[in-house]
Amino acid sequence: MVGAEVKKKGIGLWSRLEKNNLYSQLALFYLDPAWVLIIVGAIIWSIGFSGCVGALRENTCFLAIYSSILGLLLLTEALIVVLAFVAKDFVKNDLGNRLDSMIVHYRDDPDLQTIIDWMQNDFQCCGISDPDDWDKNIYFNASAKALKSPEAGGVPYSCCKNVDKTFINYACGYATRVSHSDNGPKQFYHSNIHIEDLRSDIFAQRAKWTRRT
Repeated sequence: MVGAEVKKKGIGLWSRLEKNNLYSQLALFYLDPAWVLIIVGAIIWSIGFSGCVGALRENTCFLAIYSSILGLLLLTEALIVVLAFVAKDFVKNDLGNRLDSMIVHYRDDPDLQTIIDWMQNDFQCCGISDPDDWDKNIYFNASAKALKSPEAGGVPYSCCKNVDKTFINYACGYATRVSHSDNGPKQFYHSNIHIEDLRSDIFAQRAKWTRRT
């Protein structure tokens, strides 16, 4: 267990160092998956190490640290549940702001891009509220047509329906928010890209987890 967490923490540190460029130093750290690996790995490693050493050496100090960390984790989980119910509007708005930031920085961080593509593929959705949310990204903004960008007025490939698992068409989302036929863009949406929104899918998934517990 301790070895696995050391490996997880090591992967997180390696990812952090590999991405230590100018953007990484200026980016919002909560959007970076490497920090999640580092923090979670450090916490679990501390719990495992103090518990193992305390039990093997019968060291009351390490056992006290072990029990204290577990108690803090349980208290934190309880507080998160209470705050989630008490401040539902705040959580909803904060989630929306964070998702907005993820869309804005989509092309700036490869790991963040992978996470967004996975979420849209897995939940079969596109954008936070609708596909037009991708207009917030400078690469997919309709104004990028002036720069002759093929992505202008489009969406990422992960928004497309029936994505081939063996061969990915990365250009399938190009200019999809521009009218493609006499029926208009809405008809094209229903036929080619997911029109469900990511925020609703996340809250629906959370409701499933709540019912199970």
